[in-house]
Amino acid sequence: LQSNPLRAVIGYGPEAMYVAYNPFYPPELAHIEARNASPDRSHNETWDALVITGFVGFVALAFLFGSLFYYSLSRLGLVQGRAERTLFLALGLGGAFGGVAFARLVDGAWRFAGMGLPLGFLAGVSLYVAVATLRGMGREPASAGLNGWPLLLLIALIAGIVAHFVEIHFGIAIAATRTYFWAYSALIVVLGQGFVSAETARTAETAKERSPQGMPPRGAAPARPERRRKGSKRRLETTRPMPQKPASTLGVMRGSILSMALIVGLILLTAAWDYTVNPTGESDPLAILVTSLTTLAARGRPNEISLGMMWLVLGVFILGTLSGVAEWVESDTEGRGASWWLSSLGLFALVAGGIGGLFALIHAARLGPNMNLENLIYGYYVAVLFIWIALALALFLNRPFVSSKPMGWASIGYLVLVVLCVLFIDNVNIRIVKADVVYKQGLKFDQEGKWDGAIYFYTKALEIAPEEDFYHLFHGRALMERAKIEEDLKKRDAYFSEALAALTRARQLNPLNTDHTANIARLYRTWGELDPDPNGRREKLQRSLEYYAEATKLSPHSAVLFDEWGLVYYILGDLDQAMAKYEQSLKLDQKFLQTYVYMGDVYLARKQWQEAIPVYQKAVALNPDFVQGWSAMGYVYAQLGAWNEAISANMKVLEVAPRDYSTLKNLAILYNQSERPKEALSYAQRALEVAPEQDKPTLESFVQQLRDKIEKED
Repeated sequence: LQSNPLRAVIGYGPEAMYVAYNPFYPPELAHIEARNASPDRSHNETWDALVITGFVGFVALAFLFGSLFYYSLSRLGLVQGRAERTLFLALGLGGAFGGVAFARLVDGAWRFAGMGLPLGFLAGVSLYVAVATLRGMGREPASAGLNGWPLLLLIALIAGIVAHFVEIHFGIAIAATRTYFWAYSALIVVLGQGFVSAETARTAETAKERSPQGMPPRGAAPARPERRRKGSKRRLETTRPMPQKPASTLGVMRGSILSMALIVGLILLTAAWDYTVNPTGESDPLAILVTSLTTLAARGRPNEISLGMMWLVLGVFILGTLSGVAEWVESDTEGRGASWWLSSLGLFALVAGGIGGLFALIHAARLGPNMNLENLIYGYYVAVLFIWIALALALFLNRPFVSSKPMGWASIGYLVLVVLCVLFIDNVNIRIVKADVVYKQGLKFDQEGKWDGAIYFYTKALEIAPEEDFYHLFHGRALMERAKIEEDLKKRDAYFSEALAALTRARQLNPLNTDHTANIARLYRTWGELDPDPNGRREKLQRSLEYYAEATKLSPHSAVLFDEWGLVYYILGDLDQAMAKYEQSLKLDQKFLQTYVYMGDVYLARKQWQEAIPVYQKAVALNPDFVQGWSAMGYVYAQLGAWNEAISANMKVLEVAPRDYSTLKNLAILYNQSERPKEALSYAQRALEVAPEQDKPTLESFVQQLRDKIEKED
């Protein structure tokens, strides 16, 4: 924020922190998290708002939450009048600024201001609520309809908003909880404005007292409407509602139970979509479901029993059924017989279990071998749509409603709006999920090293979402790996060219992402190493150097990039420049083991044996089990004729890799050089046991020489 005043005002935009943060990434973080990690969130809404939307967006966010708390408390009757409003603002703002000042005072920096601000604000608002309650401010809710369950619901919604406020400032803000926030906020407004109240609920309850056809009781006729006085709006005002149309023949009770059953069925359906997997390639849908519910198949361990998912599904089903039916009779005074309970529970279980079970079977069948998985998401959305329609129909038919005029042309507008919504949802939601499903299929082939399969699915993902730079990155990487194993030179160059085009497109879509520039540099480095033409090799390696220079401008604190940059100079034979880059890397991060290995390689190439030893010693000090470091150190000691030290270094390798062929062979040679043929024979025989077939004749000859040598000494 300090580096760019304009960005401090307007921010860097959504999902932009991971590229904006690269120039300021502290190398010390690499000791805690992965070196290729992308810090895309602060996990604190204050700092995230400042980075994404700048000071303007942060003020808007603060105003939103402040207004929401103010409105909620005013509806509860806790903020009424100028004095209370002034006190609320003073304690809220004072707490926020006080929290920031306290964080600065304790830490001596501004980095914890993002936590101090929300803590201080909540403390100030909590203090106000306590003071308002103790002083008896506004004992009655501001809205006359806020009594009974609406009042309790409003309090619960405020608690949910507070929980979300804490979550986004001290945890990870996710799409689901942000959706809850806006839903809760809308409900608070609906309740606060009196659109839904206990009175409207009691009006609905009177439907129970009506005749089976839902008509008004006998003798009850609507009063004659009275016309307003002259000058008022042109509408009629009645003292009683208009005659109501008959309610559904299902009855109010059955309709309510059916509605709850549909909701529980939707939950079970979503659980089936989320947790049904088929990593073992089963073709039987029932077997797929059993594996998903009773094993850790979702974690790639289908042979490990775990009943947690089964209990989760059963718990939702049983508790949902019991609570859904019991809720209806909670306020009833008349008793219910066994037949009523059996029929109600049976209806609920049939609807909820039928929805969840049927979808689970269909979904599991579509996960079988050789099935097209990219359209799975459409099945889920279609099922959800049908449940929503059924739920809306059940609720619509379940309630008496006042006769109204036909909507006329407005109905056409609603139909157009529905079509536009479907197209919008498909474009911004379903298409992305569909592309991600295809990408995940390619990722499975990627992890197994099956590059042709990975390339196929990455290409399919790009056909669905061609502007997603992440897919271009993986597509290019798979093409590059495929090129490495291609023996035909023309095909190899074709794969490299396709990979370059994919990575270049990714860079065009997101030029500030260091990974894209660095990947092009890696591609040219690999391509150059495999190019048999010396001129082509040098040209490609020079291009690699240029892209590494660009990448280090984007991420100047990345020790990994400086090491790779130096490696290209090493391949070109420019050892001085290679060492210069390694030293730059070392200045950034003294705990990056790979840097010491590369520096050691330079010393070995220069035959500077004494200088190489301290470098490898630092490497194994960072990781005592680092086989490559101990092995290289043993080689250096052998070059110096320090046989005992060389043997000790190789022994360290054997502690980690006791059947390593090269180490066993080296020990046999080292013991022989130090005139200890018996130990040499022992290790030569062990090496012979694990030696590749092409090395066995030479090693057998060496074993025989050692035996002859021992016999002569004896």
